[in-house]
Amino acid sequence: MRMELEKIAAAIRNARIGAGFTQKEVAEVFGKGQTTVASWETGRSQPDASTIIALSNLFHVSSDYLLGIGLSCAPDTTPERVPIASVKSYAEDVQALIPSARAVLEAAEDQVSRYIRSAPVNGGMRDYLTAHAENVQNLLAVVVHLLGEMEDTQSLVISLCSG
Repeated sequence: MRMELEKIAAAIRNARIGAGFTQKEVAEVFGKGQTTVASWETGRSQPDASTIIALSNLFHVSSDYLLGIGLSCAPDTTPERVPIASVKSYAEDVQALIPSARAVLEAAEDQVSRYIRSAPVNGGMRDYLTAHAENVQNLLAVVVHLLGEMEDTQSLVISLCSG
């Protein structure tokens, strides 16, 4: 009996810490004192069945896990398997959008340059705007470069999914 309490206590403590809660926060959620939560985690007392269920929902683990019946938190933390065809389709969709994104960024870069050249401002203000335009152009160039790398990555994903 003592071993079961220790397993439950350890499971509650591990689940609480894993979910990022303090003992005080858990106590507030359940309208209990922090000492009550501490006693659950040390095995001095045990929460009732409805509290175990509520704790499992709060911590996103199964009640079996909190009762020490299973070693994992499954099924709540089991990642969803995505079919390769879906990954390939997504990669193809992203790859198809990259040229449009590149064109929009290049058009924006061109607009910034045109605005600076035609802005009716004095020399000091023109220098200020030119400096900021250069920063914008540098940023746009980095984004265009990243789009190219993204395009390469998508091509690799597509080829891996095809083979």
